[in-house]
Amino acid sequence: MKFIRTMFTVMAAVATLLAFQPQVADAVDTSALGKRIVVDISQQKVYAYSGTQLVWSTWANISGIRRGTFRIQDKIPIARSFALGWRLPNWMGIYYAGGLENGFHGPAYTARGKRNMTSLGCVVMPENAAATLYRWASLGTRVVVQW
Repeated sequence: MKFIRTMFTVMAAVATLLAFQPQVADAVDTSALGKRIVVDISQQKVYAYSGTQLVWSTWANISGIRRGTFRIQDKIPIARSFALGWRLPNWMGIYYAGGLENGFHGPAYTARGKRNMTSLGCVVMPENAAATLYRWASLGTRVVVQW
């Protein structure tokens, strides 16, 4: 059982490059000012705000994520899971759990090409929703994860 728990912890941490250099936030991107993403664990929803106005929302599979306030710290068009080698489209990292990163992404694609919506510490959204949020959010965009 401990091995399974350890494996799930390792699987939850993601984000290595495939062939792209990530965009990394050294400072807040000015286009991020006024933008905010709210992740509501209890509702399994993601909300995007510009100022006080809700501009977009979607359902998501959210499990094992840390609550708090973060910022989008990197964006990778297609990241790869360290533990499983799965491809993670529209990756946006928000915090590190140990030496590994958690964040937003679309459905994972296994080594066999099968889609997987399982959340192991990330916010997993439908493919189109993940692409929309990826385009909308800037490096430095504030992310609030709440219950």
